[in-house]
Amino acid sequence: MSLITPLDSSDECKLARRSVSLILCGIEVVNSIVGLLSVDFPTLEPDLKKEHSLRLKQGVQIEETVQNFVLEFERSEAKRKFRLVLSEIFSVVAKKETSRDFEIKNVQLFATESFMEEVSDVLCVAMAELPNLLPLTDVVDALMQIENGDWFIERIVANMPDMLLEVCNYLIDGGEANEEESLSGRTRLGVLKRLAALDPKMSLCLRSKCVEVLKMPAFAIHLTLMYNRDEIVYFLLGLLLGTIKAARDWMSAYIRTSEKKVENLRVFHHLREELLEKCKQLSAGGKIDSINALKGVSLLRLYCAFKCIAGMKQFSEKECAVIPSLIVSRPPPTPAGVTFSTVGLSTLLACPSLVTSDWEVQIIQHARWLLREVKYFGEKSVIEVLILLAIYFHANQLSAITDFVSNALGMKITTRTSTLARIRTLFTQDILPEQVITSHATKIPVTAGLNATLTSHLPVNCIYQLLKSRSFTKHRVSIKPWIYKQILSCHMPLHPTVPALIEQYISSMLTLVNKPGVPPLEVVNEPLDEKEISAVLTSDRSSIARKDDITPQLLLLYYLLYYEDLRLQNVKAHLQLGLKVKAYSRAFVLDLPIKYLVLVAEKNQHLYSGLFPTLLRLLTSQFPQLCIVEDWLSNSSNLFLEIPTVSTGCNGANIRKAFGTLPNSSDRLTRILKRLAQASVDQLWTQSSVLVENIKKLLDPGVPTSVQMMYKEVWFRIALTHSCDFWVMTTNALRQESGWIGRGLTEYEITTDPLIVLRCDSRVFRCPPLLSILLHLLRVWLASSRSFLQRHQLERPLLEKVGNLTSENERDDLRNAYIAAHESVVVQILLEACLPLESDKETDSNLSELQEVRSIICSFLHQMFIADPGLCKLVHFQGYPLDLISVAVEGIPSMHICLDFIPELLAQPNLEKQVFGINLMSHLCIQYALPKSYSMARLSINVLATLIPIFFSVLQANQRRQLIEPALPSLVRIGSVFPTLREDIADIYVQIGQITISELSISNSLKFHPQKPYTVKNIEPKDKSETAEQKINIKQEVMEVEEGEIDEDVAVKKLDPEVVPDSRKKYKKRKMIVLNDESSIVPLEQLTVNELYSFLIKQRESFALFAEEAILQESS
Repeated sequence: MSLITPLDSSDECKLARRSVSLILCGIEVVNSIVGLLSVDFPTLEPDLKKEHSLRLKQGVQIEETVQNFVLEFERSEAKRKFRLVLSEIFSVVAKKETSRDFEIKNVQLFATESFMEEVSDVLCVAMAELPNLLPLTDVVDALMQIENGDWFIERIVANMPDMLLEVCNYLIDGGEANEEESLSGRTRLGVLKRLAALDPKMSLCLRSKCVEVLKMPAFAIHLTLMYNRDEIVYFLLGLLLGTIKAARDWMSAYIRTSEKKVENLRVFHHLREELLEKCKQLSAGGKIDSINALKGVSLLRLYCAFKCIAGMKQFSEKECAVIPSLIVSRPPPTPAGVTFSTVGLSTLLACPSLVTSDWEVQIIQHARWLLREVKYFGEKSVIEVLILLAIYFHANQLSAITDFVSNALGMKITTRTSTLARIRTLFTQDILPEQVITSHATKIPVTAGLNATLTSHLPVNCIYQLLKSRSFTKHRVSIKPWIYKQILSCHMPLHPTVPALIEQYISSMLTLVNKPGVPPLEVVNEPLDEKEISAVLTSDRSSIARKDDITPQLLLLYYLLYYEDLRLQNVKAHLQLGLKVKAYSRAFVLDLPIKYLVLVAEKNQHLYSGLFPTLLRLLTSQFPQLCIVEDWLSNSSNLFLEIPTVSTGCNGANIRKAFGTLPNSSDRLTRILKRLAQASVDQLWTQSSVLVENIKKLLDPGVPTSVQMMYKEVWFRIALTHSCDFWVMTTNALRQESGWIGRGLTEYEITTDPLIVLRCDSRVFRCPPLLSILLHLLRVWLASSRSFLQRHQLERPLLEKVGNLTSENERDDLRNAYIAAHESVVVQILLEACLPLESDKETDSNLSELQEVRSIICSFLHQMFIADPGLCKLVHFQGYPLDLISVAVEGIPSMHICLDFIPELLAQPNLEKQVFGINLMSHLCIQYALPKSYSMARLSINVLATLIPIFFSVLQANQRRQLIEPALPSLVRIGSVFPTLREDIADIYVQIGQITISELSISNSLKFHPQKPYTVKNIEPKDKSETAEQKINIKQEVMEVEEGEIDEDVAVKKLDPEVVPDSRKKYKKRKMIVLNDESSIVPLEQLTVNELYSFLIKQRESFALFAEEAILQESS
């Protein structure tokens, strides 16, 4: 203090300093410290550094001249004291560097209690004046190996408070995973306890450091017990139940190791004593309030974590006596009390050793009290937990019990059947027998606002398990009212157990079981009545559209579909047993707003994730007409937007007036249709009948295409949500002669005969927008017809032989044949609609209505062929006009599948079908120039070459012409795609010519009408080396034939017999044709296929004009 120059130099300050100095001079310790501070440290430091370096060198021994350090220290001056104390420190540091073994050394100077204060002063001054000589961490390590070292470390750090956190962190970093198992760890733990007491506010920082480096768990628990006692439970729960696996394993290993040691000095022992004391405080009085209930939940979970996660073997006798007393404490009638009781029951299951003979009676009484006090707890009751556990025990579902306890405690536990044997007996015999369970289950109140956010164990879980075990059926208890009430109380997001509950409820009514004590099928639970369903699933779409939550409606729809699906699966078994099972009529189901509800579920799949996939599967199998692909791909998002009410100008009267102005004026109707395109779902439905009533007015000539397109948009918007009734109205409107009347065909009549859709106004087939509507209706009714026939077959199974039917497979074949017949007729009618009319022939534009109609129809047929490739094969085996082959192949992308059955088509015994197959193959070659097409084209040429002799030998001239003429253009198309086949094609043409020549040569009277004279000339061989014997001289002449009969000699040019080659020599025929221009001499094989075809067609009766020039060749 005297060495520091004061900032205040006033007289008062000087007097104050003088008075303080006088006081300090009278204190002996102060004088001693002043003496220590008076040492010349610059001259002392080099000597100390030299000594320190010598001690650190291995093998160098410093002679100890001092025999008694204590006596020498007492007699020495200040400078010598520094040498003595630091010499001892240097010695310990040197030994620590050479030996890794930790041991406590008894240093006399540091062990003498009378000099400890002065030695500590020397160390503190040395650390302050010589910081570079001795780092603080090295001094701490050295003092830890000296007796009373923790006391000296505490004094040094207390005089250097800024180094407290650094020293503590250094000690924690050098600690062990379990410090109580070694001498060094226990010493380090003692030092840290002293240092933590210097500043208790740092306890949280030090505890976080321990958790971060996963070292010194006992110190972390000690800090919590000493300075954050109320947080000990939550701290340990955070480690044992947290997401950091390394921290969980670290603390678990410490608990397992510490359990084996019974020393009372261990931190874990103090922890258990503290937790036991908390249990006693909470269970005092036998009752517990809400705040203490939450504390008790955490405490019980901690004990379970000790047992199930940390792996603690067993509880102590005191714990086995105190923990059950906490569990059987009566909880308050609050959610916290329900949670406390649930966790208490789960604790008994997770730790069966707590159920001792001394506590069995109290546990049974407590469980019965929980069952009786339903009104005490109100809506939040523990009764469903007890019932659910009893159900699991009755069914011996150990895995379900394990899952239940794991979910209740929030940790994964493992149990064994042997450990739960006693508890199982208590539940199944003393607490809840099976009959008592079923009687109590119906009294459980339903969960109001049941949704997926409620994760606790609910009554719905209990009822589900009882339905699954058929307990209600066995004990004749009806659960129908409870199920209906719970469905109406559900909200989104949907609870995952509710769909399973509905499935089990339906299964209990319809599924046959073979269980002892359970009748094969005794209907105790009755199906929901149609009035109950209609009360919720009202057909008024607008009322449903105004509801924010339609979860009950979706669940009842799921009930209907699943019930019918399961009923149809078990119809045969029910009939064999003579059981009458309720069936919901098809008309009742179709009258419900199914499509709208499914669209809402599709939009909110994240809220109905457990329901939507199964709902869609059931809907697709039972009502495929409601699952048209185009509807799902359409933009239906704006259907659910909040759209203001459209103008009053869109009422029925104005719409009729607007349609009445067609075709002279369309402005008014255009404005109305634009408004309707933005209207809401319920607003559209109110005007649907008026729109359908006037649909045929759009077919009048002069109606703008834009109006038809807007009408189509509005129509599909209505059909997206209002399906069945709207389809029936539109079908009737299109087939009426004129106007709209309120009666017509019913849904049943159209379903049984879907071809009615095509018996409509013929003008629809030249109006593309309305044709799209018609094809949509056709697709819908075809799908409806298929599902209706399948349902009809399922509802009337074959119980015995009926006529020639002996199995269901035969009935399936008949049904499939019936469906194929309908669909093939549809394809044939639509293909014929692609044929041009007289009015279409006047328009050659590529943008004509015929082209657009063909495009729409081909797209529709493509979908039919993709859905059923067998239909494509059936239609082509039936055949259709040859003029439509090019339209089908070019417009239907799936026509490539015809390549698979071309060989079968060509193998048909009917010549017309073979010619049809050849024509089809030629168009397929142009559209799909593939290796497979090449193989099929070669096969077609071979078939045609085989058929030509049959044509001329079997058929008459007029029939022959009808078959040959359609086949010849096919060869042109094949040759244009595959040039390698042109030679074979040319041979076919020549073959036809030769056969015709032969027929003409034997004809006595033949009328010959050449269109142009042709000349046949001699051609000299190009190879000059050929001999004269190898040539055939044919005189050049022009054959002019007048109309009338000709002789055989004139019709056929004969070869000179003198130049006929020997039979042993080979020759090659070369066909020559000379056109009008004598300078144009073209070999037949050099003609293009188109030229050859044109020649043959124009001169099909002049094949006699072909000449043959045989050029002899020697065989090589």
